[in-house]
Amino acid sequence: MADDSRSDPSGGERPQAFALLDESNDAATRLEGVEALGNPSSSMRGSERRIVDRLLRVVLTDDDPRVRAEAIDALYFHGDRYVEELVSRIAAAVRRRDSASDPRTVFVRWLTSDNAAYRMVGATGLGAVDPSDTRGGSDAASSASAPSNAETPDATARLRDAFDDTDARVRARAVRSYAALGGKQIAPLRPLLGTPNALVRRAAVDALVSIGTPDATDLLATAADDGGNRLRRTVVERLHRLDRPESPELLLDAVRDPSPAVRRAAAASLARLVAEGDAVRGRDVRRAAAR
Repeated sequence: MADDSRSDPSGGERPQAFALLDESNDAATRLEGVEALGNPSSSMRGSERRIVDRLLRVVLTDDDPRVRAEAIDALYFHGDRYVEELVSRIAAAVRRRDSASDPRTVFVRWLTSDNAAYRMVGATGLGAVDPSDTRGGSDAASSASAPSNAETPDATARLRDAFDDTDARVRARAVRSYAALGGKQIAPLRPLLGTPNALVRRAAVDALVSIGTPDATDLLATAADDGGNRLRRTVVERLHRLDRPESPELLLDAVRDPSPAVRRAAAASLARLVAEGDAVRGRDVRRAAAR
């Protein structure tokens, strides 16, 4: 086994788990290495970028689907931004192999995987990647390739199907991607507002804010008024992103909410709305508050 724990040019030590990822090792050994990188010890804290780069390489090049899936989960442990970076690299790899290919075809396929890690990447990729994105690609990405003559299916319909996925990460990312792709149907989002899972609940509120239609705004208003404490707080925390004339009235109502946490969140959101929005003026808020 090659020793890959030697000093790197920056003066730090490469995690010994890197050695387990050597291609000469069997899949079980490589899986052990990925698991170690997904649960790094205190001695690895200064090596996050090197760990992430190695995990990205594993997802794109390893020939065992279990190892690749574990590497995706490890990237998720290190932060959402690295899953998004993975999406960008997969899209780039597809384009490098065939410039006529649409990366979304790959993500649709991943969204139907039996493994939740792949479905999470598929749901993320459908909403995050422009088909012409070619940033950060890898030449060795056979696991991310797709037929160049395949048509991209109806991505929003596939994402709606994922709203009831068994994995909360997949559900949340499918909801966000649905809105990012221009999905406008409100009915599939309604039941997600009442979910006990905070990740999915926040994603549903963010999707409604992003959709921003009158129907979406009405549903947010209902949630801010009649929802449970957690839902009301989630809604008002995010209403500053809904730059519409209705938003300050909703937030002013929430400032009088019986929950102190909701009131504080509403006040902070109202201040941000006035400072950052274009549809709302400070004097209008003051007049509404004086009524």
